[in-house]
Amino acid sequence: MSLVTPPIGICTGCKTPISNSILINERCDRRFDGVRCNGVYRGALDYDDWKRCPVCEGTGLRVKKRCEECHGTGWQYAGKLKR
Repeated sequence: MSLVTPPIGICTGCKTPISNSILINERCDRRFDGVRCNGVYRGALDYDDWKRCPVCEGTGLRVKKRCEECHGTGWQYAGKLKR
């Protein structure tokens, strides 16, 4: 199910959105094929940073599974990432 409000941050590497403010400016903890992502979670709180995901129409689900385009949040990042 989609969050009512958009996420508050995003990873500069793998583009994973986050909703926990304590993670901002911390290194991403996701792993891909056993290798840790080299990105950092950055805050994304501007009005234009997020848009409803057009793939799942903001539900976070696609064919009864988590939407991979928005990581199940129902939102896609539309801002400009700063490393």
